[in-house]
Amino acid sequence: MSKIIIVLFLSIVIFSPMTVFAQTNSATLKSRQILKERLDAIKEERKQKIEEFKEKIAAIKDERKKALVEKIVEKISNSNERLTARMSAALARLSSILKNLSEKAANLKASGKDTSELEKAISQAETAIEEAKSAVAAQAEKKYSANLINDSTLRNAIGEMISQFRKDLRDAHKKVAAARQAISKAVAELAQLGGVRNSATQSGNMD
Repeated sequence: MSKIIIVLFLSIVIFSPMTVFAQTNSATLKSRQILKERLDAIKEERKQKIEEFKEKIAAIKDERKKALVEKIVEKISNSNERLTARMSAALARLSSILKNLSEKAANLKASGKDTSELEKAISQAETAIEEAKSAVAAQAEKKYSANLINDSTLRNAIGEMISQFRKDLRDAHKKVAAARQAISKAVAELAQLGGVRNSATQSGNMD
């Protein structure tokens, strides 16, 4: 029964519009600084790849093939933007759940409950969410281009580009899935302390 309650709670709360919880501890600030540096490096690499791709595609003699490559690259770019935006939205909802969990943990601790395991789970969830945000932000900045050498290698080059894009997306999604799993674990710990009730799952709020 408790598992059903947990699943219902996550289903309702994750899809409820909630404010993103701003993490302010030192570990989070450090991870954000690392993320900023990483994104700056990715942006610079992206600029270089764009210039290199322009030069390579200009060397393609067949105009039909050239148009096809440009269309595929644009499609990948649009897909990357759409999918990373979706992952970012999911992480924002998980951050909101984390905020509610933290507030509930504080209330339970004040009432004399042993919240050590819950606090540990919340800390792990916070780390998982930050790692996922970093991965998704980095993925959103990536630019894909085929390693074009000549017309004869065009098919293989495009195939490699698409395969790399799919792999990168899977890697980012795994981070989001890990964050969701960490939140589930924290909710389970909260349930053991009596912090999740039927009324809470029905309203999408935590009392």
